[in-house]
This record gives sequence, C-alpha cells and structure tokens, in this order.
Amino acid sequence: MWHSANLGEGFCNGASFFGFGHGFFGWMLPLLFWGLIIYGVISIIRRLIPGNKFSKPESALDILKKRYASGEINDQEFSEMKSVLTSD
Repeated sequence: MWHSANLGEGFCNGASFFGFGHGFFGWMLPLLFWGLIIYGVISIIRRLIPGNKFSKPESALDILKKRYASGEINDQEFSEMKSVLTSD
C-alpha cells in the first residue's frame, strides 16, 4: 500500500517494470511492448525504402503511364497498349 512514508524507497516504490511487479508477466509485458515498438519502426522503415522486396511493385499500367508521360511513346501506342493491358 502506498503511504507518504514509503516514497523514495527502492526502485519505483517496489513496483518495477511499469507496475507489473517481479512475477512472470513482470518481465514479459515490457519486453513484448518494446519488441512490438521496435518491430513497428523497422516495418515502417523497410516499406519506405524504394526498390526493396517489401515495397509495392509497379503494375504494367503504371509503367505504361510513366512511359507515356516521359514522351517515350505516343498517344496511339499508349491507347493500344492500354487496351491490351485492361482487356480482362
């Protein structure tokens, strides 16, 4: 029980590990918490780096649009290729 006389005794007034004590879950919950935080940060960083196997691959239609935008192909070629790609 908390009393004003107990303040300052021991690490966090005897309630270490975010208040979960020293039992089985006392070390497991903070470890799980920080593990999930680290996993989330790594996942976000991996998805933001372009060209890795975790980033979304470009579709054929996206590549076609880029070629058209850069002037590599003309209107007629774009229309023909787009109709082939979208005819499912």
